[in-house]
Amino acid sequence: MKSINSIFANYRAAGFCFNACLCLLFLFFVCIFFICNAGFSQEWAPIKTDESLSYYFLYLSKKDSSIDKLVKKPIIGLGRGFFTFYGDIRDNYSSWAYGRLGTRLNISRYLNSWLKLDFSVIYGRLTGNQRTLDKNFNFQTDVLCGSAGVLYNFEHLLKLLDEKMKVQYINNRVWPYISLGLESFEFNSKGDLRDANNWEYYYWSDGTIRNIPESSENTNQSIILQRDYVYETDLREMNADGIGKYAQIAFAIPFEFGVEMFLTERFSIRTGLSYHFSLNDKVDNITKKGSGIRHGNNRKDGFLFTFVSVHYDLFNKHVRPPWQDTVIQIPDYLFDFQDEDEDGIHDLIDECAFTQKGIKVNVKGCPLDTDKDGIGQFMDEEPETADKAIVNLKGVTMTEDEVGDTLAIMHKDIYKWYPSLQGEILRLTGELVMPDKWKKFDVDNDEYISFDEINKVIDAWFDFKIDLTLDDILELNEFFFSQASIY
Repeated sequence: MKSINSIFANYRAAGFCFNACLCLLFLFFVCIFFICNAGFSQEWAPIKTDESLSYYFLYLSKKDSSIDKLVKKPIIGLGRGFFTFYGDIRDNYSSWAYGRLGTRLNISRYLNSWLKLDFSVIYGRLTGNQRTLDKNFNFQTDVLCGSAGVLYNFEHLLKLLDEKMKVQYINNRVWPYISLGLESFEFNSKGDLRDANNWEYYYWSDGTIRNIPESSENTNQSIILQRDYVYETDLREMNADGIGKYAQIAFAIPFEFGVEMFLTERFSIRTGLSYHFSLNDKVDNITKKGSGIRHGNNRKDGFLFTFVSVHYDLFNKHVRPPWQDTVIQIPDYLFDFQDEDEDGIHDLIDECAFTQKGIKVNVKGCPLDTDKDGIGQFMDEEPETADKAIVNLKGVTMTEDEVGDTLAIMHKDIYKWYPSLQGEILRLTGELVMPDKWKKFDVDNDEYISFDEINKVIDAWFDFKIDLTLDDILELNEFFFSQASIY
């Protein structure tokens, strides 16, 4: 008897170790997730390259139609784990860290970057062995579960964290998830009620198992037995509670949570726990319809499956999940957030550099000009000039006689005398010649690359819509700022 008990003790110890490893692995992935998602400050940290230049890493999500086609192909997963039964018959250890081995096959298919269909088949074994002073029940059944569910990976929440709390989530490889579905499973519960010699088990108060009921007269006549753990008795056929032949196919609602770690574009590891809320109370053959010690509770039977699985994409020629991003090294001087004239507008987008202190400016860094006559409010002697009126350098409307008496001047000098003719921004035209390769970006053909125009070029480059190199972008950027020294 000691040898058999030691064997099962070792088996349970091995089960505990395996599940403890699952727990540690689960906690490890959770820690990695929070480190990856919370370990970034609001400003990107520069690194030093071999050229001793500071670079920032800019993460770009490439959007194209091929992604939608790629992520909708199935991904295969295979894993192992442990079942733990929660019903009327409970194992004496009653801990989810123990259990019986099971195998899980999974096929998933992305609907979009944050939601996917998840199909699973699980095969394993449920057992219950309860031995107390008044109750001695056991059962075992093989179970085959097939489920379909929807998995959510919290991308919406991570985006919210990124926007509200400035937490960097892009390019993250560790994702938490939850899943909810519908499941059908088959069972055929059997009990270990007799030994190999067909002796029925009788549990005595002294802790022994004997071949006849307990009584003082039977003490010397009884034979001590040992359980052989062979589940030979069909519990449904035994019909101990008179409920007849019940269906051995049941439904359940599996709820799963865990983390998934992407090691490569094709390969990932998932660890999680799924609790299966069964809609059936006959898995352990103890129900509320029983009487005496066989009277069960009002709860349905359920079971937990803790697992680790590997997932591999076999079908896509090249995989680009929606969360995978293009990484581009950008020199840090393109991220110069200085404000040299201290007008509240960063120099990178300030179209009117060196504005005098105290002058109110618009979002482009230029002096406010409410009547749009080309003269800033700080020096406009006529704040409400009529639309399309020609004004002098003080912002005062010029009469027809004043305009008619003006001498002919060069086109490049006209804004010196009639600033309202040039629109919202007052600038002095110089002799900087625009290279031919940039003229196609000069949308309004004014021989000047404005902030809006260069911004559209950079946006198009980030969206992979124009064929320019990083050097081209840097050169265009230098030309844009060189205009500021002349205009």
